Amino acid sequence: MKVAILSNVTTSILAGMIDSCEVFIPDGFNTWVEESLSPSKGLLAFSPDLIFVLLDGRACIENKCEISVVENSITELSSRFPSATIVFSLPDFARFKYPYFIDETISVSIENEWSSLALRLVKKNANVKVFDMKELVAQISRERFYDKRMSYLASMPWSYDGMRVIAKKIDWFAHAFEGKCKKVLAVDFDNTLWSGEAGGEVKAMTDKESLPYVDVQTFVKSLKENGVLLVGLSKNNEADTDAIWQRGDMILAKEDFVAIKSNWESKVDNLMEVASMLNLSQDSFVFIDDSKIERDEMKSRLPEVAVPDFPGDVSQLEAWMLEVATEYFPKVGVTKEDARRTEMYASNVAREKERAKLSIDDYLKSLEIKVSVSSAKEEDVVRLSQLSLKTNQFNVSAMRYNEQTLRKMLNEKNTLVFSASLKDKFGDEGIVALVVVEIEDDVAAIKEFVMSCRVMKRTVEFAVLEKLESILKEKGVKKIFAKYVKSEKNAPVEFLFDECGFSLMKNEHEEKEYVSPIPREVEKTHFCEIVD
Repeated sequence: MKVAILSNVTTSILAGMIDSCEVFIPDGFNTWVEESLSPSKGLLAFSPDLIFVLLDGRACIENKCEISVVENSITELSSRFPSATIVFSLPDFARFKYPYFIDETISVSIENEWSSLALRLVKKNANVKVFDMKELVAQISRERFYDKRMSYLASMPWSYDGMRVIAKKIDWFAHAFEGKCKKVLAVDFDNTLWSGEAGGEVKAMTDKESLPYVDVQTFVKSLKENGVLLVGLSKNNEADTDAIWQRGDMILAKEDFVAIKSNWESKVDNLMEVASMLNLSQDSFVFIDDSKIERDEMKSRLPEVAVPDFPGDVSQLEAWMLEVATEYFPKVGVTKEDARRTEMYASNVAREKERAKLSIDDYLKSLEIKVSVSSAKEEDVVRLSQLSLKTNQFNVSAMRYNEQTLRKMLNEKNTLVFSASLKDKFGDEGIVALVVVEIEDDVAAIKEFVMSCRVMKRTVEFAVLEKLESILKEKGVKKIFAKYVKSEKNAPVEFLFDECGFSLMKNEHEEKEYVSPIPREVEKTHFCEIVD
């Protein structure tokens, strides 16, 4: 991930604190407007994925920075770097009272103007995101965030502590855009989600002792609504935990969990069973539990699982949950598929139960799968980028496309971007696959084929390729090339093109290159109805 930092103050020390990315800062001081309107050769050659515009509020006031200049500069920057995401920091003005803001209403007015600017920038430019510097200041206090000595010595207002907070925010954005987030929160119940023990006494959520747990459940509920899967792991009788959920005073509901294991087995064994059931790797999980014994066993037996320490003071639970969410579940946008993820995985569990009753062919026929393949639209981009960034098993080229890259590709003459959606009798899975194809004359090349691991083993990939071939044939394509590039986790698709009748041309350096005429000589059987 390449990150460029443009600012109205010195950022060289801050740049050195960012260790997860390659960082570019321009030559000169306070050159951010010039770099936005007429990028230097250095910035153009760097070709950043993320461009941070970090503006200090005091410098904005002292230099009489005009809103219109800021708006025009960031809009132009957005246009000149369509494949990058521009992250604009809303300046912190609150610390300036005298001599700048003798009248408090002036301070409020200026903050409102800049907030309106941020809203306009986001609405008008699809690749612009905003964060509020004031929120970062609040994390450690204004006194610790700023250092007047640094202003005098280095033309930089932030203290070392303040810069560490900013660097952490930049890392957070980088991880979010790279899809480096966990998928599942596995959570204990007793004294973690509620106060007390099932089978004994569990305090009502209206009780004062339960207020910290109200915060925890509210936070966990929001994670679920943003696409995080919830798994309950509790050493209790199932009837006892069910009785708690049935009381009706909880923020969470039993239905918010994709799976619950309430028994007296090891929580490690239960997590392994759930991971297998969901077809997710163990490094997709975060485990939280108030018991140090349970946490230590999880760390020892399943080191791939993230296990944050639990706070000893329950009044710190809300702040701690924010830290957990920030570190393990970074996200800059929510799709329809995110909001329905628990429902979709629960449907998968129902499918697996039916699968156990039937032969594989009868099972697939019984699902009544309907697959549609169409040219990707602007509204599909966020979901398609998620698939590209987060899918490891069914990813034939191991390439990663962020939102801006996909948007650019939608407008490229010789590039076709396709999305595939799936429905069956258990529900609507939404967009489940991304295919990127490049065409030149009567020859096409599959540059990427990514499909959600959730729908693997249902022959969906064969239906997608069949429809893709039909579309390309209509465009006059007579030959199609494809490539498989080995990665750490994509072994499940190593022989995809072999199975589909492609001829192997080259096999070296962990890459395989294939070719096939259109129509293909071998059509792979599938159990899907292809619909428009």
